[in-house]
Amino acid sequence: KADEIGRNIDLRVTVSIGVATLRAEVTSSQQLLGWADKALYSAKRSGRNRVVVYSENGRSKAAGPLPLMG
Repeated sequence: KADEIGRNIDLRVTVSIGVATLRAEVTSSQQLLGWADKALYSAKRSGRNRVVVYSENGRSKAAGPLPLMG
């Protein structure tokens, strides 16, 4: 709303990130996106503010919680 412009607003945001790296065994962009998607949903299941990397053995590995700033 226009009357709220300039007011201090307390906004809390969380993030879940899934990471997949491009390797020789990747045969398509769909495969790479699928790996990232699996890592993303693993991050969401692990809690808020998480980064999960899809590992070579097919299992996702949590990189831990993200540090909060501010």
